[in-house]
Amino acid sequence: MKIKDFFEPFVEYKIKQGCAQHTVKEYRRFIKDTLSCLGEKRVSELRIIDKAEIMQWGRNHGYWGEQRAVSTFVNFLRYLNDRGEKLPFRWQDVMLPKVREIEQDFLTPEEFESFVSKINLDFYGMRDRVLYELLWSTGLRVGEALAVNLEDINFKDREIKVKTFKGGEGNKVYISNRLEYWLKKWIESRQDHHPALFIIYFGDVVRLKRSMSNKRLLDYRKEFGVAMKLSHHAFRRGFCTHLLNSGANIKEVQYLARHRSERTTLKFYTKVTRGRVKEVHQNIFNNLFKNFISINKTVDVDNKVDSYHQA
Repeated sequence: MKIKDFFEPFVEYKIKQGCAQHTVKEYRRFIKDTLSCLGEKRVSELRIIDKAEIMQWGRNHGYWGEQRAVSTFVNFLRYLNDRGEKLPFRWQDVMLPKVREIEQDFLTPEEFESFVSKINLDFYGMRDRVLYELLWSTGLRVGEALAVNLEDINFKDREIKVKTFKGGEGNKVYISNRLEYWLKKWIESRQDHHPALFIIYFGDVVRLKRSMSNKRLLDYRKEFGVAMKLSHHAFRRGFCTHLLNSGANIKEVQYLARHRSERTTLKFYTKVTRGRVKEVHQNIFNNLFKNFISINKTVDVDNKVDSYHQA
């Protein structure tokens, strides 16, 4: 069998594993656009250096293209190994390419408050405000937020049941006092019986789609003159960063963000300013040695007094 004969079984395997529809779609896209260059080879003809050609094709898919292409290759190799195909090398030996770290846009509490306070609270404005409040105070991904139904909200236990994307841990997020206020305000304004939390009148009442929500956010950016490249994910990054800067430890942030690995939390969702780093250093080490310096000053003075009397 040639490599291309394994592509569709690999995708079907991923579907059976429970991968989200979007993830399956991305696997198909990267197989077609990057791994297809190996399609005519046989398993025994694969080499680690094939990664270079895959990376080359991956560059056509933006900043993360190389890494995502090689990641697809590694997952494919692992599938071949698991089904008993004899690989000429270990799939673990294919290393992901390093990607230069880039600045991640996120909203500080002050920026978030300034942004949402400008939204006109008509029916759709209220809906959008509640969506942004939900993203900011729970760290939900926008797809997860738009999938929430009214029955998923438990005001008594102050929890919202969610379907976690990307295979992370945790199936609930928590309701703050502020979020409770906006959720109830939005729900009370509704006069329909649609089960979705976020809706739009499109001939009939339907669940709000991500594409329409993206357009609304873009319109707000232009209307309010927001300079940063504001996306729904900026609320999630702000959520994680604010938690960490407010004293939550990395494992707590990882759980609240429902990440599989704390590395993801640290690398992509947390950012501290250089000023804060300096402030943290000064507070810790100045306080740590404060008593030591005081003691040494006292000892130094006592030594001088002793020396004077001895003279």
